[in-house]
Amino acid sequence: MLYVGRKTHEAALSRGYVVVNYPNDMLEPMEIGQAIRGPARDAYAALVGHDAFSWGSIAAWAWGAHRAIDHMVSLPEIDAAQLAITGHSRNGKTALLAGALDPRCQVVNPAGSGCAGAGSYLVLGAGSEDLAALTSRERWWAWTAPGFEAFAGHEDTLPFDQHWLMALVAPRPLLRTEGTQDTWANPVGTSAAFLATQPVYDLLGAPEANTIHYRSGGHDHTEEDAGVFLDLCDATFCGKPMRNDLAHVLDGTPARERLFEWDAPRR
Repeated sequence: MLYVGRKTHEAALSRGYVVVNYPNDMLEPMEIGQAIRGPARDAYAALVGHDAFSWGSIAAWAWGAHRAIDHMVSLPEIDAAQLAITGHSRNGKTALLAGALDPRCQVVNPAGSGCAGAGSYLVLGAGSEDLAALTSRERWWAWTAPGFEAFAGHEDTLPFDQHWLMALVAPRPLLRTEGTQDTWANPVGTSAAFLATQPVYDLLGAPEANTIHYRSGGHDHTEEDAGVFLDLCDATFCGKPMRNDLAHVLDGTPARERLFEWDAPRR
Protein backbone atom coordinates (compact mmCIF):
# COMPACT_ATOMS: atom_id res chain seq x y z
CA MET A 1 0.00 0.00 0.00
CA LEU A 2 1.29 3.45 -0.92
CA TYR A 3 0.27 6.17 1.53
CA VAL A 4 0.77 9.65 0.09
CA GLY A 5 2.03 11.62 3.08
CA ARG A 6 3.81 10.91 6.33
CA LYS A 7 1.01 9.53 8.52
CA THR A 8 1.62 6.04 9.89
CA HIS A 9 -1.21 3.77 8.71
CA GLU A 10 -1.37 1.57 11.80
CA ALA A 11 -4.68 -0.01 10.80
CA ALA A 12 -3.19 -1.33 7.56
CA LEU A 13 -0.15 -2.70 9.34
CA SER A 14 -2.37 -4.51 11.83
CA ARG A 15 -4.13 -6.27 8.94
CA GLY A 16 -0.87 -7.48 7.46
CA TYR A 17 -0.41 -4.94 4.69
CA VAL A 18 2.99 -3.51 3.80
CA VAL A 19 2.73 0.29 3.98
CA VAL A 20 5.12 2.58 2.13
CA ASN A 21 4.96 6.26 3.06
CA TYR A 22 5.57 8.73 0.26
CA PRO A 23 6.48 12.17 1.71
CA ASN A 24 5.63 14.06 -1.46
CA ASP A 25 6.59 17.44 0.00
CA MET A 26 10.21 16.35 -0.44
CA LEU A 27 9.63 16.37 -4.21
CA GLU A 28 7.64 19.61 -4.28
CA PRO A 29 7.36 21.67 -1.07
CA MET A 30 3.99 23.04 0.04
CA GLU A 31 4.27 26.74 0.80
CA ILE A 32 0.99 28.62 0.74
CA GLY A 33 0.94 31.55 -1.66
CA GLN A 34 4.44 30.85 -2.95
CA ALA A 35 5.82 29.76 -6.29
CA ILE A 36 6.83 26.21 -5.56
CA ARG A 37 10.37 25.23 -6.43
CA GLY A 38 11.68 21.84 -5.42
CA PRO A 39 13.77 18.97 -6.77
CA ALA A 40 11.18 18.03 -9.41
CA ARG A 41 11.21 21.44 -11.08
CA ASP A 42 14.97 21.83 -10.70
CA ALA A 43 15.54 18.49 -12.42
CA TYR A 44 13.09 19.29 -15.21
CA ALA A 45 14.62 22.71 -15.83
CA ALA A 46 18.10 21.16 -16.02
CA LEU A 47 16.82 18.52 -18.44
CA VAL A 48 14.99 20.79 -20.90
CA GLY A 49 16.97 23.99 -20.39
CA HIS A 50 14.11 26.31 -19.39
CA ASP A 51 11.69 27.00 -16.54
CA ALA A 52 8.39 26.92 -18.46
CA PHE A 53 6.39 24.29 -16.60
CA SER A 54 3.11 23.04 -18.08
CA TRP A 55 2.09 21.22 -14.91
CA GLY A 56 1.44 21.92 -11.26
CA SER A 57 2.43 20.29 -8.00
CA ILE A 58 -0.41 17.74 -7.97
CA ALA A 59 0.89 16.31 -11.25
CA ALA A 60 4.48 16.31 -9.96
CA TRP A 61 3.41 14.55 -6.77
CA ALA A 62 1.49 11.95 -8.80
CA TRP A 63 4.55 11.36 -10.99
CA GLY A 64 6.57 10.82 -7.82
CA ALA A 65 4.00 8.25 -6.66
CA HIS A 66 4.55 6.33 -9.89
CA ARG A 67 8.28 6.32 -9.28
CA ALA A 68 7.70 5.09 -5.72
CA ILE A 69 5.61 2.24 -7.15
CA ASP A 70 8.44 1.41 -9.57
CA HIS A 71 10.61 0.76 -6.53
CA MET A 72 7.91 -0.98 -4.52
CA VAL A 73 7.30 -3.63 -7.16
CA SER A 74 11.02 -4.47 -7.14
CA LEU A 75 10.85 -5.50 -3.47
CA PRO A 76 10.28 -9.15 -2.54
CA GLU A 77 7.86 -8.12 0.21
CA ILE A 78 5.49 -6.50 -2.29
CA ASP A 79 2.91 -8.33 -4.38
CA ALA A 80 2.74 -6.19 -7.52
CA ALA A 81 -0.76 -7.49 -8.25
CA GLN A 82 -2.09 -6.19 -4.93
CA LEU A 83 -1.24 -2.50 -4.79
CA ALA A 84 -3.46 0.19 -3.31
CA ILE A 85 -2.97 3.94 -2.98
CA THR A 86 -4.52 6.40 -0.55
CA GLY A 87 -4.03 9.90 0.80
CA HIS A 88 -5.99 12.71 2.42
CA SER A 89 -6.75 16.29 1.36
CA ARG A 90 -4.07 17.49 -1.10
CA ASN A 91 -2.56 14.02 -0.82
CA GLY A 92 -5.98 12.62 -1.72
CA LYS A 93 -5.90 14.70 -4.88
CA THR A 94 -2.49 13.19 -5.58
CA ALA A 95 -3.65 9.63 -4.86
CA LEU A 96 -6.58 10.03 -7.26
CA LEU A 97 -4.47 11.37 -10.13
CA ALA A 98 -1.71 8.83 -9.58
CA GLY A 99 -4.20 5.97 -9.37
CA ALA A 100 -6.13 7.09 -12.43
CA LEU A 101 -2.96 7.15 -14.55
CA ASP A 102 -1.29 3.99 -13.24
CA PRO A 103 -3.19 0.69 -13.63
CA ARG A 104 -0.82 -0.93 -11.14
CA CYS A 105 -2.92 0.76 -8.44
CA GLN A 106 -5.62 -1.85 -8.01
CA VAL A 107 -7.54 0.07 -5.32
CA VAL A 108 -7.64 3.88 -5.33
CA ASN A 109 -8.81 5.87 -2.29
CA PRO A 110 -8.85 9.68 -2.31
CA ALA A 111 -9.99 10.90 1.13
CA GLY A 112 -11.40 14.38 1.73
CA SER A 113 -9.88 15.46 -1.58
CA GLY A 114 -12.40 18.10 -2.67
CA CYS A 115 -11.56 20.61 -5.39
CA ALA A 116 -9.16 19.11 -7.99
CA GLY A 117 -9.82 15.76 -6.31
CA ALA A 118 -13.01 13.70 -6.13
CA GLY A 119 -15.25 16.77 -5.85
CA SER A 120 -17.13 18.34 -8.74
CA TYR A 121 -16.09 21.71 -10.11
CA LEU A 122 -19.67 22.34 -11.26
CA VAL A 123 -21.68 21.15 -8.24
CA LEU A 124 -20.56 23.20 -5.24
CA GLY A 125 -22.07 22.91 -1.79
CA ALA A 126 -22.30 25.90 0.54
CA GLY A 127 -18.87 26.81 1.90
CA SER A 128 -16.92 24.47 -0.36
CA GLU A 129 -13.60 25.26 -2.01
CA ASP A 130 -13.93 26.35 -5.62
CA LEU A 131 -11.40 27.15 -8.31
CA ALA A 132 -11.20 30.80 -7.27
CA ALA A 133 -10.11 29.74 -3.79
CA LEU A 134 -7.78 26.97 -4.95
CA THR A 135 -5.99 29.03 -7.60
CA SER A 136 -5.78 32.27 -5.60
CA ARG A 137 -2.31 33.81 -5.57
CA GLU A 138 -2.62 33.90 -1.79
CA ARG A 139 -3.20 30.16 -1.60
CA TRP A 140 -2.38 27.08 -3.69
CA TRP A 141 -2.22 28.37 -7.26
CA ALA A 142 0.98 26.39 -7.88
CA TRP A 143 -0.82 23.06 -7.38
CA THR A 144 -2.54 23.21 -10.78
CA ALA A 145 -1.39 23.81 -14.33
CA PRO A 146 -0.51 27.37 -15.34
CA GLY A 147 -3.58 29.12 -16.72
CA PHE A 148 -6.11 26.93 -14.92
CA GLU A 149 -7.18 29.94 -12.87
CA ALA A 150 -8.83 31.31 -16.03
CA PHE A 151 -11.75 28.99 -15.27
CA ALA A 152 -12.23 30.41 -11.76
CA GLY A 153 -15.74 31.85 -11.67
CA HIS A 154 -16.34 30.34 -15.09
CA GLU A 155 -16.52 26.67 -14.16
CA ASP A 156 -19.44 26.19 -16.52
CA THR A 157 -17.01 26.70 -19.42
CA LEU A 158 -14.74 23.83 -18.35
CA PRO A 159 -14.60 21.11 -21.03
CA PHE A 160 -14.63 18.41 -18.32
CA ASP A 161 -15.44 17.70 -14.69
CA GLN A 162 -13.69 15.38 -12.26
CA HIS A 163 -15.79 12.32 -13.11
CA TRP A 164 -13.78 12.21 -16.34
CA LEU A 165 -10.65 11.63 -14.27
CA MET A 166 -12.33 9.14 -11.96
CA ALA A 167 -13.64 7.17 -14.93
CA LEU A 168 -10.02 6.39 -15.83
CA VAL A 169 -9.81 4.25 -12.70
CA ALA A 170 -12.63 1.98 -13.92
CA PRO A 171 -13.06 -0.95 -13.69
CA ARG A 172 -10.63 -0.95 -10.74
CA PRO A 173 -12.17 -0.24 -7.32
CA LEU A 174 -12.39 3.46 -6.48
CA LEU A 175 -13.41 4.60 -2.99
CA ARG A 176 -14.02 8.16 -1.83
CA THR A 177 -14.05 8.57 1.96
CA GLU A 178 -15.60 11.81 3.17
CA GLY A 179 -16.81 13.68 6.25
CA THR A 180 -20.34 15.03 6.17
CA GLN A 181 -19.22 18.22 7.95
CA ASP A 182 -16.12 18.67 5.78
CA THR A 183 -17.79 21.46 3.83
CA TRP A 184 -14.53 22.82 2.34
CA ALA A 185 -14.00 19.45 0.60
CA ASN A 186 -17.44 19.71 -1.06
CA PRO A 187 -19.18 16.53 0.12
CA VAL A 188 -22.28 17.23 -2.00
CA GLY A 189 -20.15 17.79 -5.10
CA THR A 190 -18.30 14.56 -4.38
CA SER A 191 -21.64 12.73 -4.32
CA ALA A 192 -22.57 14.29 -7.66
CA ALA A 193 -19.24 13.33 -9.25
CA PHE A 194 -19.60 9.79 -7.87
CA LEU A 195 -23.00 9.43 -9.57
CA ALA A 196 -21.61 10.83 -12.82
CA THR A 197 -18.81 8.23 -12.79
CA GLN A 198 -21.19 5.28 -12.37
CA PRO A 199 -22.14 4.75 -16.06
CA VAL A 200 -18.52 3.97 -16.94
CA TYR A 201 -18.34 1.31 -14.22
CA ASP A 202 -21.65 -0.08 -15.47
CA LEU A 203 -20.32 -0.20 -19.03
CA LEU A 204 -17.19 -2.07 -17.95
CA GLY A 205 -19.14 -4.63 -15.94
CA ALA A 206 -17.97 -3.47 -12.50
CA PRO A 207 -20.89 -1.47 -11.06
CA GLU A 208 -20.02 -2.27 -7.43
CA ALA A 209 -16.42 -1.10 -7.79
CA ASN A 210 -17.44 2.57 -7.84
CA THR A 211 -17.82 3.35 -4.14
CA ILE A 212 -18.25 6.16 -1.64
CA HIS A 213 -18.50 6.37 2.16
CA TYR A 214 -19.54 9.22 4.42
CA ARG A 215 -18.88 9.48 8.13
CA SER A 216 -19.85 12.15 10.60
CA GLY A 217 -17.11 14.72 11.12
CA GLY A 218 -14.84 17.20 9.44
CA HIS A 219 -11.52 17.38 7.61
CA ASP A 220 -9.50 14.49 8.96
CA HIS A 221 -8.30 11.04 7.90
CA THR A 222 -9.91 8.89 10.57
CA GLU A 223 -9.86 5.29 11.72
CA GLU A 224 -13.31 4.87 10.20
CA ASP A 225 -12.00 6.03 6.82
CA ALA A 226 -9.11 3.58 7.10
CA GLY A 227 -11.39 0.73 8.12
CA VAL A 228 -13.69 1.13 5.13
CA PHE A 229 -10.70 1.40 2.78
CA LEU A 230 -9.11 -1.73 4.22
CA ASP A 231 -12.41 -3.62 4.00
CA LEU A 232 -12.44 -2.83 0.28
CA CYS A 233 -8.81 -3.96 -0.04
CA ASP A 234 -9.65 -7.20 1.78
CA ALA A 235 -12.58 -7.79 -0.58
CA THR A 236 -10.47 -7.03 -3.65
CA PHE A 237 -7.30 -8.90 -2.72
CA CYS A 238 -8.50 -11.60 -0.31
CA GLY A 239 -11.97 -12.43 -1.59
CA LYS A 240 -13.71 -11.35 1.59
CA PRO A 241 -17.34 -10.20 1.30
CA MET A 242 -17.74 -6.72 -0.15
CA ARG A 243 -19.52 -4.17 2.02
CA ASN A 244 -22.94 -3.35 0.59
CA ASP A 245 -23.22 0.18 1.96
CA LEU A 246 -20.71 1.96 -0.28
CA ALA A 247 -23.10 3.64 -2.70
CA HIS A 248 -25.15 5.93 -0.45
CA VAL A 249 -24.94 9.58 -1.49
CA LEU A 250 -25.86 12.62 0.57
CA ASP A 251 -29.41 13.86 0.71
CA GLY A 252 -29.81 16.85 -1.55
CA THR A 253 -27.29 15.66 -4.14
CA PRO A 254 -28.52 17.04 -7.47
CA ALA A 255 -29.55 14.49 -10.06
CA ARG A 256 -27.20 14.00 -12.97
CA GLU A 257 -28.40 16.09 -15.89
CA ARG A 258 -28.08 14.75 -19.42
CA LEU A 259 -27.30 17.00 -22.34
CA PHE A 260 -28.87 14.38 -24.60
CA GLU A 261 -30.42 10.94 -24.19
CA TRP A 262 -27.95 8.09 -24.23
CA ASP A 263 -27.21 4.84 -22.48
CA ALA A 264 -24.21 2.57 -22.01
CA PRO A 265 -24.16 -0.38 -24.43
CA ARG A 266 -25.43 -3.62 -22.99
CA ARG A 267 -22.89 -6.42 -22.66
